[in-house]
Amino acid sequence: MTRTQSRKITNRVVDALRAKCKPGLTWDRDLPGFGVRSYSTDRIAYVVQCRGPSGSRRVTLGQHGDVTPDEARRLAARIIDRIKAGKEPFEKTPKPEVAHSVAELAESCVVEYVDRQCKPTTAIRYRRLMLTECRCNEILKLRWDEVDFERNELRLADSKTGHGVISGMEFTNSRGMPGK
Repeated sequence: MTRTQSRKITNRVVDALRAKCKPGLTWDRDLPGFGVRSYSTDRIAYVVQCRGPSGSRRVTLGQHGDVTPDEARRLAARIIDRIKAGKEPFEKTPKPEVAHSVAELAESCVVEYVDRQCKPTTAIRYRRLMLTECRCNEILKLRWDEVDFERNELRLADSKTGHGVISGMEFTNSRGMPGK
């Protein structure tokens, strides 16, 4: 990897590095520790390298195109301060306290996307597929004699797991209204 001279990192400098297609590091002359790393694969990344209480650290800030040089410079200044203070370069995002079940995620998808974006009959089909744990072919090849409207159940005769009974279904007609 080659090292180049330090200069102010701008879009023009980064574009020139991309045109060369040589791997190397170019450091910013205005902010020590902030630089650009170029790869032979035409990829350019903004980096920070500085020494803190626990030793030297190099952190990648982002890819050129996703982040502008000015945004990367501002972020680099904050990260350099954090590293020198002995903190982690990036603040850790808290993990969610409660894990969602697949059924909760499916219901969330139905409420947030399917009900808003799809036609009523399509929304009903998505609900049946996602919330009944049926396979796609079990719903698509469903026959009328397998539907029990009075008990709100599906009685699947030809199921991959054997004879299956799925209860708690909402049945609608072709217009999306409850009933046959």
